Amino acid sequence: MTGMDRYRAEELPLYPEDIALCQRVFDAVRRECGFEREPETCEILARHVIDHYRRGVKDEVQLGRLAKSMMNHRRSDRQETNPKA
Repeated sequence: MTGMDRYRAEELPLYPEDIALCQRVFDAVRRECGFEREPETCEILARHVIDHYRRGVKDEVQLGRLAKSMMNHRRSDRQETNPKA
């Protein structure tokens, strides 16, 4: 067992290149999904991107697809529970 095996994914450090990749994905998804000024939604998106990255999704395109899928699902759930009259 290596030293890194003892850590859970959320405990592993993120290096500058990791953060840069996550930031690019976050920025792209935020713009595409229109969450420019929704702090709560942006926090959820950031957490989602980082969590998946730490769990092994290192491909920028795949990480973006997962994040967009989650945000679209979240948006449709919100619309179902709060339909506009």
